[in-house]
Amino acid sequence: MKRASFVLFASLFTSQWVWADTAADITPSATFDIASCSDDTVINEYLKNSADLINTLTYLLKTCPQNTLKIASLAASQNPLLTREIYTALFQQTSQAELVQTAVNAVKSVQPEQRSDVVQAAIESAPQDLAQAIVDAIAEAGLMDPADILIAAIAGGADPAAIAQPTAAGIATPPPIALAPGSTNTFGTGNGNGGGTASPN
Repeated sequence: MKRASFVLFASLFTSQWVWADTAADITPSATFDIASCSDDTVINEYLKNSADLINTLTYLLKTCPQNTLKIASLAASQNPLLTREIYTALFQQTSQAELVQTAVNAVKSVQPEQRSDVVQAAIESAPQDLAQAIVDAIAEAGLMDPADILIAAIAGGADPAAIAQPTAAGIATPPPIALAPGSTNTFGTGNGNGGGTASPN
């Protein structure tokens, strides 16, 4: 009987310890001052001293909803190898209505070598019907090569049969201008009848 009581007590103690530890992971610090949400130095130190970066990041994103992009950027600067996981946490706190623009801003917020990871995270977190809008918006902003955007999107789960390579803004080549006989290009003007007047400039 004494042995059974001891086992029961030990089980209850262990369960309480596990529950307390889990609760601590979910809420890394109940003493975080909301007034520090815009203080990069405080945020950096808070992230740096975290035992579980993603849980701490998620807590900060929920605590500081007006500063989520900056917080994610600081976390990615400290931990570039965790860029995809960091921005997945960000996009999970983003409404669908804001997801496309947030994806563009998120890609802008990281170094070029991290941008594919951000695109992948955005596509993983978005419904399939937003995938094309996301890649098009990023390409239109001129942030990445269209082929790289497409590769990252497919890596993030976009349907290869349903998504098209975006066209980057501002790189379309205009058709060549055919000059009629007698007309001029840069210098002077012509009427197409063989004449032309040279410009003094």
